[in-house]
Amino acid sequence: METWDNLQADFFDFYGQALNKLAFDDVVTLIHLLNKVNDGLKSIHLHKEADQE
Repeated sequence: METWDNLQADFFDFYGQALNKLAFDDVVTLIHLLNKVNDGLKSIHLHKEADQE
């Protein structure tokens, strides 16, 4: 767990730098679109073919 705790600061710094030029409205739009993608991912149902042995 310590490794994850140490990495969190790096993640926040990395994404903070990547997103620091976005306006508030852009962030709202980004979150909205990511939520739509997340909903789409939740609705995916892959149909596996019967075991081919």
